[in-house]
Amino acid sequence: MKQIDLTNNPKSKKSPFKVPEDYFENFATQMMTQIPETIFVEKTNMAKNVEVLEPTITIFTRIKPYIYLAATICGLAFGVKVYQIQKQYYAEKHQTPVATVNEAQAAQFVDDACDFMMIDDHDVYSCATNTF
Repeated sequence: MKQIDLTNNPKSKKSPFKVPEDYFENFATQMMTQIPETIFVEKTNMAKNVEVLEPTITIFTRIKPYIYLAATICGLAFGVKVYQIQKQYYAEKHQTPVATVNEAQAAQFVDDACDFMMIDDHDVYSCATNTF
């Protein structure tokens, strides 16, 4: 069997695929002759015997969009109310108190911080005068 190279071969510019002549001109008629006639007869008979039922519209299907709309509005109102309550709660609870510190407490805090960082008077003097 001869193999055909389907990659871009510069030697052959013709397509390796071929269709028989007049294939698509008579395609529909050939296909209809191959399909059995009984299928069409059964389908037309079935279509004649079947009654088309109209869809029944109940009251619930008519008011369903309004129920959804009401539920959405209630949800939004509830969400806004919860947001307002939480905003008020956190505003009251998390107020930063005003700290009052006298001079003695500030000096004690600085002394404790310097002791913790092991800074003595010489380090403070050299840092203030830029002489290391």
